[in-house]
Amino acid sequence: MQIYLTRHGQTLLNRTNRAQGWSDALLTTKGRTDAIALGRGLNQQHLRFDAAYSSDLTRAVTTAKLVLHEVEQDELPLQTTADFREQCFGYFEGEVASVMSQEIFGIESYREAVTTYHKTMRDLADGIAAKFNAQVPEEGESYTQLQTRLMRGLHQIITDAQTKKYDKVLIVSHGNAITTILNTLGQKLTEPLHNSSVSILVPTTTDQIQVASMDDVRYIEEGLKH
Repeated sequence: MQIYLTRHGQTLLNRTNRAQGWSDALLTTKGRTDAIALGRGLNQQHLRFDAAYSSDLTRAVTTAKLVLHEVEQDELPLQTTADFREQCFGYFEGEVASVMSQEIFGIESYREAVTTYHKTMRDLADGIAAKFNAQVPEEGESYTQLQTRLMRGLHQIITDAQTKKYDKVLIVSHGNAITTILNTLGQKLTEPLHNSSVSILVPTTTDQIQVASMDDVRYIEEGLKH
């Protein structure tokens, strides 16, 4: 079995470098174009999904539906779940990313905080939760809260898929959410994930999951040719 773990297409808040989290925004024209291209690239490989899931946030749902349309699977039910939502940024929801980075890390550029100073998802999530003494996830999820819900959702899908002997599963989620999953599976990312990129997971059991690829944009590139 392979799980196609996909980041949603670009949104206006992505384009303006704002923390998005549980806030929502529509896909930009580029976001829709790339999501469609992703679907076309997958279709070029004659790929078909046995099940499709997404975060319950609009940007993920829209991306998933565009992909399913392009692989000629409009009829496949899209199952949405809050387990695959983005990290909740609490007070920083909708804030400019540089402001958040400066407040939490003392580094103006969030990208620089990740790539140069090697700040992690745990550093960010726990930093936000601690700064505002978050009592509930809506005030800013701790890393443990974020990791727990994401892995719970992933293991539930894997168990169901293995029971039903599925071969290919689509999950559309979010940048920090997918990064957290990949980190949990032992992978280290030095750059933020691209919008509409694919990371492929290969479960052997519900407790053993291999990462076959990360942040793959080749399907988008192929789809843009057609």
